Amino acid sequence: MKSELNGIGPWRLIEVVGTGERATVYKALREGGPPGSPFVAVKVLHAMLASDPAQNDAFVARATIGSRLARLDHPAIVPVLDVVPGPRPYVVQELQDAVALERMMPERGKAKMALEAGTNLMIAVLDALAAAANDKLVHGRLTASDVLIRADGTVRITSFGQDGDPKADFLAVHRLAQSLGSQWLPEVDAWLDRLADETNPWRDLRGARGAFPLAFTEYGGTLLERLVKSRRKKDQKAAEAALAEAKPGASPQASTPKKPRTPIKRRPSAAEAEAALRQARLVAIAAVGLVLVALVLELIGFKA
Repeated sequence: MKSELNGIGPWRLIEVVGTGERATVYKALREGGPPGSPFVAVKVLHAMLASDPAQNDAFVARATIGSRLARLDHPAIVPVLDVVPGPRPYVVQELQDAVALERMMPERGKAKMALEAGTNLMIAVLDALAAAANDKLVHGRLTASDVLIRADGTVRITSFGQDGDPKADFLAVHRLAQSLGSQWLPEVDAWLDRLADETNPWRDLRGARGAFPLAFTEYGGTLLERLVKSRRKKDQKAAEAALAEAKPGASPQASTPKKPRTPIKRRPSAAEAEAALRQARLVAIAAVGLVLVALVLELIGFKA
């Protein structure tokens, strides 16, 4: 994948940290930068989309609008540091020590996300969207891949970039709340119903945020922190297993030893069964004979 990105400006791409439908995000470092230069996230539009002028221009335009949020310095918004147009346009952002929410969504049939964790997520998302609304911006394409949960349980939102009608964000928040799987309280369900209603009473997410009926809790942050640790442990085990299989000479049997098979006993034939029965009779007769001989000898000895 990196071979496609020769000449991606002054950035040395180190590893992939995320891949979406439109772009791949790399951990990167500036070539020739001073010692101690920070790592950044470089988001590169996929080659197939970059070759389409309309998609290319839309990517650059959206990122340029999102870069206006950098001056907000909001704790829940990932700022855009630079937007570079070209045959392979890319965006430079702050690198987050985080895991995308889409990788921690409750699986179908599995336990739902705890109410406290879901509440903290919703509040962080609403705070970020409300801050953007103050700058007359909406996200416009909010999905679980844009919600990043850091190692300390805090939440940040990325990929802002749309002017205009905030209805897209209303519906996105509604979808996100439903997909979290939390057992929402009745008052939250009523709030979500109003959010998805075309005649909802709020012009933007600032008013909706003020009406959200639950509050942030430290316990919710702890739960999110545990979710991140659990996800990373699973990813680490998967990476170690893949590395073990990729080693020269490695085989699935070597990595996962199988239990020895228990031999299956063959059913004896009729002739073999009859012979075994005869032998058992002879052994029994011989044993009885030995007992009788011992009794006779004991009687003779007694009389003598």
